[in-house]
Amino acid sequence: MPQWDVNYILAWKRDPINPYTDSWETLSPEHRKMREQIAAMGNKLHFSFEEFQREVRSEVEKTGRYMIDDSYYSNQDEMQAQLKEGWAEIDWSDVIVAEPGDWD
Repeated sequence: MPQWDVNYILAWKRDPINPYTDSWETLSPEHRKMREQIAAMGNKLHFSFEEFQREVRSEVEKTGRYMIDDSYYSNQDEMQAQLKEGWAEIDWSDVIVAEPGDWD
């Protein structure tokens, strides 16, 4: 794995996702439940990344590098192409982007 990828993985810090914001009391029970579910999924994803991070750190400490299969980057390229295609299919005509000062 290129060193810049290793550096990014090892430098990443986890900030737990907290669904309880200042507006919590104003949310409907359904919206509260949805926020709790999203936070739980995000925190689970963060935990799995931390496991991967520990694996990378351990391997780098032992061998000085982290080896990956050649398919890793080809899979990444394929995923990026699919994302680009998906974004191109979105109808953005009803999206309004505000600029600073638009509602002053």
